[in-house]
Amino acid sequence: MNEELNTQPENTGETHVSHETVLSNLAEVEAQETASTEEEIILDENLNDESEEEKIEEKDSENEENTSEEDVKSNTEKRRLREEEERIKQENLKLKQAALEELRQLIDSEESLKTTYDEFKKLQEKWKEIGAVPKNEVNNLWQNYHFLVEKFFDKVKINKDLRDLDLKKNLEAKIELCEKAEELLLESSINKSFKLLQEYHDAWKEIGPVPMDKKEEVWERFKTASDAINQKRRELYATQQAQAEQNYLAKQALLARVQELLERPLESISQWNKANDAINETLNLWKQIGRATTAKNEEIWAEFKKLLNAFFERKRVFFVQIKDVQLENLNRKINLCIQAESLAVQEDFRNATKEILALQKEWKTIGPTAKKHAEKVWKRFRTACDNFFEKKDAFYSESRSKEKENQKLKEDLIQEVKSTTFENTEKSQQLQMIKDFQKRWMDIGHVPLREKDRLHSEFRQTINTLMDRLNIMPGEIRASAFAGKYSNIQTPEDAGALSNKDVFSLQNKIAKMRDEILLWENNLGFFSKSKNADLLKKEVEEKILRAKQELALLEAKMKIIRQR
Repeated sequence: MNEELNTQPENTGETHVSHETVLSNLAEVEAQETASTEEEIILDENLNDESEEEKIEEKDSENEENTSEEDVKSNTEKRRLREEEERIKQENLKLKQAALEELRQLIDSEESLKTTYDEFKKLQEKWKEIGAVPKNEVNNLWQNYHFLVEKFFDKVKINKDLRDLDLKKNLEAKIELCEKAEELLLESSINKSFKLLQEYHDAWKEIGPVPMDKKEEVWERFKTASDAINQKRRELYATQQAQAEQNYLAKQALLARVQELLERPLESISQWNKANDAINETLNLWKQIGRATTAKNEEIWAEFKKLLNAFFERKRVFFVQIKDVQLENLNRKINLCIQAESLAVQEDFRNATKEILALQKEWKTIGPTAKKHAEKVWKRFRTACDNFFEKKDAFYSESRSKEKENQKLKEDLIQEVKSTTFENTEKSQQLQMIKDFQKRWMDIGHVPLREKDRLHSEFRQTINTLMDRLNIMPGEIRASAFAGKYSNIQTPEDAGALSNKDVFSLQNKIAKMRDEILLWENNLGFFSKSKNADLLKKEVEEKILRAKQELALLEAKMKIIRQR
């Protein structure tokens, strides 16, 4: 197989060449093509050595430990890529065979020299652009290609000037490859530089012959750079082998650590959790250490995996035996659900929020329950908490909106007081009007906190200004209010009307306590039968008893208020 290709520049027209010149040119081409054989043999041997190293590297990669689903997917992807690469090589083989057939037809063509030469150059470019082919077809393809190229030169009889120009271009291209190869010596990644060097070797074979007086020089330059990169790669493999030995020693230390954990007595959940964390940490270290030597890597991984399996089997047996603990945890969580559901119907959001947060904090301290109960009891607790906070958010959202409305009402009332003239009114009427203003002010309700002091001060100042203008003393207002408060009392019902605010508050409290007692009584049926469950059940029953006693006291108070 010849190394160099005879590429020619485009010609602008037919060129007449004498018979003697043609023979001279053909003799030179033949000499150059023959002389290049030795260079190609050396190049092929160099690449074959590199291919052997690649095979070793691929073999190493096939022995990588398959410890996870990601590794399995990676190996599958590699196989798919190799199959895809082989399919592409087969397609490239067909393309190159088709290009050879086109070259044969071009040789038999009767077209002009210019047209024929232009088509030949296109075929050369097409040949170069086609990628790799199966290895067993490379030699045959190159022999056929160079045979047809030489036959083409015989046919078209390209003159010596064009040939020299082509050789010069080839020389420039090979010098550029030499420079690129030398630049690879500065590349920090050995694998990257080696991969690029292989591409440069492939490109070198595609370029074609150079002038005879430069052939040996440029080849030695390219070969020197290639040898230096290959030496760096061999040194890298030696370093990796030494590192693999160190990794083996480190992994032996991790084996001893796992063995020590297996021999340690573990009698509580916290001890098992700590041991499990230590195992996970050891496994992470194992993954970070890297591969051991190829001969020992699979063996030490099998030992490590065996110890891990023994640990997790022992852990499984332990947790099978803690069902009673999980049942106790379930009962404690049910009790928290009951308390959260009770808080969810309260409207004392400040205190209830503290209690809900305390329940959530306590929930986190309770251990796990059986899987069949875990999701259900968690949803129940989460629903109660969510209902409370949704109700709280809705309340405060509505409250903020109402406060804005109240602010507007109070500002309007201030303006109304300022604009009141009291013309043609008696003093008693003036007092009543001022009391009405004050009552309306109190009835409006809360305003935004940041506006409260400002509005109160402005209203108070406006009232005081009005009273100064009307020559009304503050004592007169209080006396009038006192008289008005009791002037209409005729029956116990009239007296009861004085405590509407207290009555309303007490009624709400009684209704809520009744709801809580009912909820607790319903939840008594959810407790499982166990020693711990009975204790919790007793606590709830005592809570119900205390609540009923308090309810009776509140109802008695309500009766007294209604009899006033």
